[in-house]
Amino acid sequence: MTYDVYLHPKYLKKYQKLEDKDPQVYDFIKIGLNKLKKNPFDKENKKLKGTWKGYRRVKVDDYRIIYEIVYNKKLGVNEVNVIKFGPRKNVYVKS
Repeated sequence: MTYDVYLHPKYLKKYQKLEDKDPQVYDFIKIGLNKLKKNPFDKENKKLKGTWKGYRRVKVDDYRIIYEIVYNKKLGVNEVNVIKFGPRKNVYVKS
């Protein structure tokens, strides 16, 4: 089973620009997004606490992807909404 993964519009633009600007980071994020498509519930993907309660994260190298899993009643499937991604050192700062 695969899941639909949606990026927040701000991060969709950022992701698209990465392909030319920084191909290595683009590949890291692409790997993470593919992991989410396969299984967003993987035990390796940690549930977050504190101000990020209700969200999860997947890590790829020094990068993190913060996401939430939402059940779409109309379609009867879970969707993965990527809220934010970036380097570990500053991805958890709420903006």
